[in-house]
This record gives sequence, structure tokens and C-alpha cells, in this order.
Amino acid sequence: MMRSMFSGVSGMKQHQVRMDVIGNNIANVNTAGFKGSRVTFQEALSQTLQNAAAPVDGQIGGRNPQQIGLGTRVGSIDVLHTQGATESTAKTTDLAIEGNGFFIVNDGAQSFYTRAGQFDFDSEGYLVSTVNGMRVQGYGADETGTISMDSSELDSLRVPLESRMNPQATSKVEIGGNLDARRPIVPEGEADLNAYLDGLRESTTLNLTTDYDNGNQTAAFSVLVSPGMTAVDVVAAINAELVEDGVMSDDLRAEENNGILQFLKGLDPGTETEIYNWDPFAHGTISRTARIYDSEGYNHEVTTQFVRLSDNEWRWQAVVADNDGVMTQVGEGRIDFLENGRIDADDPTNVIGEVAIDTGLLPGTVENLAIELDFAGLNQFAESTSAVVRGQNGYPSGALDTIAIDPSGVVIGSFSNGLTRDFGQVALATFRNPGGLVKVGGTMFAPSSNSGDPVADRPGSEGK
Repeated sequence: MMRSMFSGVSGMKQHQVRMDVIGNNIANVNTAGFKGSRVTFQEALSQTLQNAAAPVDGQIGGRNPQQIGLGTRVGSIDVLHTQGATESTAKTTDLAIEGNGFFIVNDGAQSFYTRAGQFDFDSEGYLVSTVNGMRVQGYGADETGTISMDSSELDSLRVPLESRMNPQATSKVEIGGNLDARRPIVPEGEADLNAYLDGLRESTTLNLTTDYDNGNQTAAFSVLVSPGMTAVDVVAAINAELVEDGVMSDDLRAEENNGILQFLKGLDPGTETEIYNWDPFAHGTISRTARIYDSEGYNHEVTTQFVRLSDNEWRWQAVVADNDGVMTQVGEGRIDFLENGRIDADDPTNVIGEVAIDTGLLPGTVENLAIELDFAGLNQFAESTSAVVRGQNGYPSGALDTIAIDPSGVVIGSFSNGLTRDFGQVALATFRNPGGLVKVGGTMFAPSSNSGDPVADRPGSEGK
């Protein structure tokens, strides 16, 4: 009788353990990062009333043992390290782990491990657990935003709240897209109007400049020329423009001689006839302007102009407005294209153009600017011009505005100049036997002799 009562009591006691575990699971149903547990049972000792007996040949059969169980006991209490459901908290510093691994937090003396990603930045810029204030561990980054690749260099993640991004002077501008192969050819040298008009496929503006009155005065004017016009028509348009501007007199008049544009300067005896020479960049240019920065973060504009010299040859020049507003050339060169319209990349001078801006030429500059113009993305096809400034690598200074953490655990700072910089990356730790970890409270775990040593690495690496 007593034996049956003891067995029943043992069952009640052990099931009380199971109820305790279930109650704790229910109590923590809304605890972030909590891992529930289960209880397994095993049979307790059995009392043997009669041992087993083997069969006797030709006489009697064998007999099984006679045993009475003495109740039950707990076999194990296992923590269930299964993936839980994730939910949005609308807080950019709250994290969750999809897959294996634990966040690493440190109290200054030792590290603990948790799946609870309720984090925020404290007044010193450290990423900490809002549950207990312990600092989150990860891999730091240098001033350029390069994160350490040494997985052994764990440290407390910190974003200095007073961080600023220093300005960077522009050293490269990328220009890419199409230069229309149908653009009129503007030859260098004598202004051969017939040759120019023969290659004209669309209306364009001729910008002309010449001096007169023994060089004491300058006439600058523009005329619109269109396909179908002749050299005589262009000269008539020029003279009409001179009359409208009040320039044409006995001192200046345009004419053509076998298609070559020339100006008569003075109609009195001793009249001077001057053949006009093309300024290629005054006629039918394609201009693209890039905003650049100097070493102190001041922004300036540099304009790159393109003009077509022959079927597969273009000329370029870069100009800036100096302190007096005068456009000054700061670089020039030529670009050759292949018959298929692609840039001739075998010649490095086709791909890279050099621009040099001396100190003092632009307002505020304290250092010379040496800029590479990258033309590798240019081509020449018979379609509308689409060449654009694709980018440049300079920027002004900026103050830290906001902080976010991306899906790979990288801590990213956004600055007032529109740029971002990496400040570090959250580390995750794995164990050979997570079930061997010891709960230490605060939804944290500590290693045990049966869990194995922690292996720290970046999120997304093997096993994380």
C-alpha cells in the first residue's frame, strides 16, 4: 500500500516540475528573445520481486522477471532554441536574429549571450541593451568606414555622437553616355563655311568674336544657321546681326571668298582683310557641368565642352569661371572613337582627361585641384546626345544626422552632406551545443562545460 502511495506522490512531484516549466513559458510569452523549455520524464528505480529464469530443456519454459516500478523522475529540462517569430517595433536599433547565433553583450568584466535585440545608443554613443545596459559587441570601423575583417577583434560598438565627415576635394569626374555622331563637324583653322554647312544636319548657333578699330574694339555676336543655307546666306545673316547691334559701319563687314569667312576692317584706303579662324568651342558644342569640391568643402562648377572635329574625332575643353567671372580653360584634349562608335580605350589619353585648377583661380580654394575626367563611358552613335555627368568623388563636410543598422548588422551613420559611413558591425556567436548554455537571468545565457566555446563572426557567415 505504501509503495503505491509513494509512486503516486513521485508522479505528482515530478509533474509539478513540468507545471513550473509550463508556467514560466506562459509568463514569458511576451518576453523578447525568451526561449521556452520542456520537461522529459524517466522511470525511477524498479523493485524486483522475482528474477527471470531460463527454460529447462525438456522440462519447463522460462519465466520473465517480476518488477514493480517505484515512480517517476525528471529526465531533462531542455531549452528549445528554435526560431521565434519576428515582429516590427518601429525602432531602427531593435534587432532580431533569423537563424542561429546570439548577440554578445558585455558588462565590462565578462560577456553574455542573448537573443533579445532590444538595443539603443546611450549618452556616450555606445550601443547597449535597453534591458540591462550591457554594451553590444562587434567589429569597429576606421575613419574611412572600413570595418575590421579580423573576427577576433571584438569590441564595444560605439558611434561618437559628435562625429563629422571631413570634406574631400574632387579628384575624379565621370562623364558617360552618347555624343551624337550627326553633330556638325567644326574644323579647326580657317572658317570654311562650305565645309561646315555640308556637314550641318540641324540648326545651330554660330558664336563669333572679332576685333576692329585697330584692335581697340571687339564685336561678339551670334547667328542661327540651318541646313540648306549657303555661305552667302551666312554672311548676309552676320552683316544683318552687325547692323542690329550697331557695329557694322565703315570699320567692319563680313564677306566670303570661295566659302572662306573673312572680315573687312575699315573701308577707307588701306582696308584690312582678315580671314576668320574657327574657335571650335564657339560653334555647336555639347556642354556638361559638374559640381566639384575643394579641400575645404567649397563647391564650384567645371564645365566640359565637346565639339566634333571629324568623323571619329572630338575635342574637349574644361572651363571654370574665375574670381572675376571670366571663363578660363583648365584642361583640353581630344577623344578618338572607333568605327563601331566605341571609344578607343587603347589610348589612355582618350579615356582620362586631366584638369588642373590653380590655387586662387576659384573663390575660396586654398590648394591646387588636380581632377581626372573619366570618359570611358562615352560612345559616338547616330542618336540623340545623352552624355551626362555620372558622378564625382568630392563632397563637403557633414555632421552626423541619424544612425541605422542594416540587415547584416552594419551600423550606418547618415550625415548632413547626404553621405553615409559605416561605424561597425554587430557580431554573433554560435555554440556547438546551444542546449548546454546556462540561463543567468535577463534573457541571457552563459557558456557551460557542455555548450562548447563561443565562436564569434559576422552575421551571414557560415552557421549564422
